[in-house]
Amino acid sequence: MGFKKLSLETPKKEKDFINSARGETSNKKIENAKRNKKLVVNFTEEEYQILNQEANSMGLGLNSYVRFKIFRKE
Repeated sequence: MGFKKLSLETPKKEKDFINSARGETSNKKIENAKRNKKLVVNFTEEEYQILNQEANSMGLGLNSYVRFKIFRKE
């Protein structure tokens, strides 16, 4: 088991952010995971704008941000 590498700069790319949020010490490649299941969720215009703003402020795409919010461990 290794130590997680930390940097002082804020991650800019989705993959970097997700990997740093995950806290894993391994070098597993997540981008090869096949996502073939869909979930349809309806939002009001206001809810959608809030999600979009939060995703942009974290440097994530909307899908990645929603996935991050669902699976984060508190």
